[in-house]
Amino acid sequence: MGTTPLASLTKRTDDGFFRLIDGQREASHLLGEPRVHAALADFLRPFLTDPTARRAIEESLLNLNGPEHRRQRGLIAKEFTPRAAERVRPISHDTAHHLLDELINRAECDVVGEFSWPYVTAGICDFVGFDIEDVDAISASIHQIATASESLGTRGPEFEAGLIRLLDFSTTALAARRDRPRNDFLSTLAQLVADGSLTEMSAVSLSTGLLSAGHEPTSKQLSNSIEVLVGYPDLWEAMGAGEVAAKPVVEELLRVRSANRGVHRRIAEDFEWRGAQFTQGEWLRVDIDAANHDPTRFDDPSEVNLETNPAAHVSFGRGAHICLGAAVARVQLQEALTAVTQRLEVPEILEFVPGTGEGLVGPRLLRISVRSRRPA
Repeated sequence: MGTTPLASLTKRTDDGFFRLIDGQREASHLLGEPRVHAALADFLRPFLTDPTARRAIEESLLNLNGPEHRRQRGLIAKEFTPRAAERVRPISHDTAHHLLDELINRAECDVVGEFSWPYVTAGICDFVGFDIEDVDAISASIHQIATASESLGTRGPEFEAGLIRLLDFSTTALAARRDRPRNDFLSTLAQLVADGSLTEMSAVSLSTGLLSAGHEPTSKQLSNSIEVLVGYPDLWEAMGAGEVAAKPVVEELLRVRSANRGVHRRIAEDFEWRGAQFTQGEWLRVDIDAANHDPTRFDDPSEVNLETNPAAHVSFGRGAHICLGAAVARVQLQEALTAVTQRLEVPEILEFVPGTGEGLVGPRLLRISVRSRRPA
């Protein structure tokens, strides 16, 4: 395999607004480049009118850069190590099998609405520390944000309303943890506010960001993964029989069909790389999907191949803003795919409605047949 051509660094999107980065090596480098910044507030500002919503996005870890980003991330990093993420495994296992118990006697189901979404909701709410009675309302707000974000130009008010509700949930929950701490992430945030390490708004933004960024991508990734895996019946059967572990399958499915199709970044200061000039204020769109299918980096890039280097995909990003909850998402995906392949025969796809957009993308509908796997 050769080197990704330099032309990858000079492409422009059709409207000329973004420079498009679509090579795997270029994406990996530029996502880790300190002079390439996250700029979520700049991107969302035209769609937000509420001062609290604007401030929450400005103070969000997804928007911060440099020393303050490193400081805040360092305060909570221990909560998201692979070892810490294991605490979501028991509820993920139990929730997956509970949902399958309900679906197993039916002829068909919608993977998106009846499995992936409720499964991830239960896990992420438990991980953050929200009470079970709040889960449905939180899920509805996250769903509103997710659907509105696909067309912000016309649905900005819906996006903002969902965000404000999530901020309210986080504010109330943090207040409760100050008086009655538990062994959960919310209590960690409450303590950081109490000792002056975080402002209350920063803590609320962290909680809200984890709910949203930890839910929608994983849910869509799970639906994508099941849809792809149906096309590899031998692999499905091998996973169900315990002959192939879920871990490498999850990594390869993250590459082949990542829910994260692209991210936007902004140049913080002028620099040159490989002969290409990057100018302060310029927007980049890093095409995650194209980078994960770079033909100069992967043989047969559209095919599932467990021999592919699992560290090569950029679905969780790179550099300072690499996905904080990646280990949690991996555990949830591993447990779900293990349960589904153990409990169900290879299904047929009865109806598939693809999702749209350039950011987080997963099917709107994935209706499959349901047949209980025969005991070995």
